[in-house]
Amino acid sequence: MAIDTNGMPISGNVLLAIGAFALASIVAGQIMGARMIDKADWPKLCPAILAAEAPMPERFERKTPTMRCDDTVSIFGAEAKELCHIFGNPDFNGQTAQLEKEAYDRKQSLAEQRRAKIARHAGSRCDCASSTYLQDNWWQLGLYAATARQVSLSSVTGMNTELPQTLVNPHCASLAEAVQ
Repeated sequence: MAIDTNGMPISGNVLLAIGAFALASIVAGQIMGARMIDKADWPKLCPAILAAEAPMPERFERKTPTMRCDDTVSIFGAEAKELCHIFGNPDFNGQTAQLEKEAYDRKQSLAEQRRAKIARHAGSRCDCASSTYLQDNWWQLGLYAATARQVSLSSVTGMNTELPQTLVNPHCASLAEAVQ
């Protein structure tokens, strides 16, 4: 089955050339987009972005009050206070405070382990984000390549903001559930 181009205002060769140029521009746009992603250090930035999203415990604050010996026995006079200083003025709530600190340290350690695990397994999610970006912006990147980088739309110039937004794409975000 042949297409008759005799009745068209443009010859078949011109249409074929336009189609070939459009196809070449789309392919070149994908190649340029992949190079732009690599040049923007996305493979290094993405794991850091994902690890920063993991919650960290708040700063440690002691919840039990300090109950030093001299504060407690000061009602018995200066001699009792002096006796406390001889024994090193211990904190009677010191063991409770130590348990609080150990619990905080465990929580901190677990959060750091989770961040490290997210960073180790970030590759598939980061790759998903870059390939999704390339798929979603195929014609913008093709136009960018076809015009020899003279015409660039906001999705191409704003690639550094679009890539992190692509991480929350439902397809890419579903990869995070396997890690957590």
